[in-house]
Amino acid sequence: MKLSFIGFGNMAGAMAQGLIEFDCLPAQNIYASAAHFDKLEKKAATLGIHACQTNLEAAAAGDVVILAVKPYMMETVTQGIRSALVHCGGIYRQETPAAAAG
Repeated sequence: MKLSFIGFGNMAGAMAQGLIEFDCLPAQNIYASAAHFDKLEKKAATLGIHACQTNLEAAAAGDVVILAVKPYMMETVTQGIRSALVHCGGIYRQETPAAAAG
């Protein structure tokens, strides 16, 4: 399974680190995008995950997409990644539903 984070602040970083440290998911299967790519690159290098330059790139890479952005940003972010996801029964998903946190 490939996991993508849209937004990679403290919460998403901690989730990714836990998944890696507890052998739940290999680092090479984790993708992330963030508003500040330079900061993301540093975090990604530390964890060994993929840093994506756009939200759309990250969304397209993952089987599961976690929206880890502030609630007020949710609508804008989902509009930007909609083309990478499949609309199904009121939710946007690829193979499994996207989970939203923030």
